[in-house]
Amino acid sequence: LRLRNSLVSIYRLRYVAPRFEEAVPIQEDFQMKKLVAFMSTFGMVALYSASAFAQAADAPANHFSMYAMFALSAGLAIGVAALGGAFGQGRAAAAALEGIARNPGASGKLFTPLILGLALIESLVIYAFVIAILIVNRIDLAVIAQ
Repeated sequence: LRLRNSLVSIYRLRYVAPRFEEAVPIQEDFQMKKLVAFMSTFGMVALYSASAFAQAADAPANHFSMYAMFALSAGLAIGVAALGGAFGQGRAAAAALEGIARNPGASGKLFTPLILGLALIESLVIYAFVIAILIVNRIDLAVIAQ
């Protein structure tokens, strides 16, 4: 029986373990996807910034498009912050509930860090809201009304 077990373990080391090498291209594929995502994001930023600097120095000021970008950036800031905050709070609550489900006696020890974490996540959303309000306050409605 010992001989059989040792032969089975040798068989597994020799013929089953090399199959795990097939997982390496999946890791390389994932890294390639990350590289493509980074390069495409970098390329889009480079293309948009080039068009922003393409105007001549003596071009007339276009306040309408500048204020439109202020409004767009404020809306995107609060939207992305709310989305990230919602995902963060959802994951925190799910992890705390899973911990309580596994060990109901630890609910008292999990409650305080959960509330603290939720408050910190919500504070980041409030900071983004304050920044969005500061951006919106830069819009001069008198110039737009002309």
